Amino acid sequence: MERAALRVEYITRDYLKRLHGNKLIQLLVSRLLDNSIIIMEGVLNPLTQSELLMRILNYINMQFFGIDIKTIKKFSRKEITIIYPKKKDLDLDIQATFDYLSLVVRA
Repeated sequence: MERAALRVEYITRDYLKRLHGNKLIQLLVSRLLDNSIIIMEGVLNPLTQSELLMRILNYINMQFFGIDIKTIKKFSRKEITIIYPKKKDLDLDIQATFDYLSLVVRA
């Protein structure tokens, strides 16, 4: 069985400002289901985060366990949020300091 490629996507604060509510949720859900790790500048507001989690619940199965959301408060003088899929054969370890970010994927 062939594994799907894992992709890392970076979303800037400017791009996020152009997306509102449902469009942002749709983008995040589609990318997460397509095996992407999303690194975005800033944080999701609580309403958007809860809506994302509610939508993701519809896709949980024996292979896709949901998502994990990590916020790093002081990375390079800004906040970043990392959202990634939780899957049966995938584990992600995030290490971050002020000027260093490491994503270790175990598949």
